[in-house]
Amino acid sequence: MVVLTDGLNGQVGGVQRVSRSVLAALSSDTTPSQVWSANDSSPSYELPLHMGLRCFDGRHAAMMLEALVSDPPSSCRRIYCMHLRLAPVAALMAWRFGCPLDVFLHGVEAWGGLNLLQRQSLQWATSFSANSRYTLQRFQLAHPEFANRESMVISLGLNEEFVVAPLVKHPVLSKVRRYFLSVTRYAETYKGEGTLLEAFQSVHATHPDVHLICAGDGPTRCSLEEKARSMGIGDFVHFVGRVSDGELAGLYAHTLGFVLLSEGEGFGIVFLEAMYHGKPCIASNVDAAQEIVLEGQTGLLVPPGDVSGTARAMMRLLQESSFVEKLGNAGRQLVVASHMPVHFQERLREHFRNE
Repeated sequence: MVVLTDGLNGQVGGVQRVSRSVLAALSSDTTPSQVWSANDSSPSYELPLHMGLRCFDGRHAAMMLEALVSDPPSSCRRIYCMHLRLAPVAALMAWRFGCPLDVFLHGVEAWGGLNLLQRQSLQWATSFSANSRYTLQRFQLAHPEFANRESMVISLGLNEEFVVAPLVKHPVLSKVRRYFLSVTRYAETYKGEGTLLEAFQSVHATHPDVHLICAGDGPTRCSLEEKARSMGIGDFVHFVGRVSDGELAGLYAHTLGFVLLSEGEGFGIVFLEAMYHGKPCIASNVDAAQEIVLEGQTGLLVPPGDVSGTARAMMRLLQESSFVEKLGNAGRQLVVASHMPVHFQERLREHFRNE
């Protein structure tokens, strides 16, 4: 097997974390395999003898050339592409090596606009894997020419580095006692941050001791900080940027509840992280979040853009301690039962064995 990944090293984002889980699943198997990383500059892993790792340091043209001229691994029986942007390289490999191609679908890029080269490359895909039913359905609706291809859902799990990280007290907690938490990448327009700020403004009007902590970074962060200031809540909304796994775990551990109002989440591993720490979640009722945030069981669901509905959900978590405890306990039980690192890795190994 040859696995093509956008990158492995560092915290970076969800795609990299999923790729590291794939690497862990392959490492614990005995099947010979190779991993090609598009953006890593050097290996940072000690791999077992049955695995190889090649890094291209962002040189995508060089990666394409290597796919064109390299000899196929002696045991290559499938190409596994972990990101759609690498589909052209994967398709070239599948053609040259004579191997079937499986493409993993993560989220919005799967149903967004594919360029001509990507669409042509996906014609070589014999099957698709997706992180959620929602992602797979959106992909098939957006690209009906692939709707009849073999497909399956491989539900994600937590990453090992998050689970083992010791809790670290973030400096913001020295001045904030009661708070809601949101964690996201401030780069997309569908994450619902504006709705969250307006809902929090309403909540804060009646509970002035409650704060909102927003972890993560990206190009829209500055405009959201300015929006919070213009709404008069700038002193109570804390944009803390990117944090370590330990600091993130500490923020989850003490929050009143986790809120992410995305309108197009492909999976939402942050919900699993909050639930692992026994915290209830508030999420949108239109995307993949509802596959793990179960209404009235592990959290509360609200329609996209519903400011008053979000505020009511936050108020309920503030006022009903027994309900909060019930949601938190159920959420942690769900994660421990089926979304730990070992569960996702076993789902991957089962998928690989069935190829």
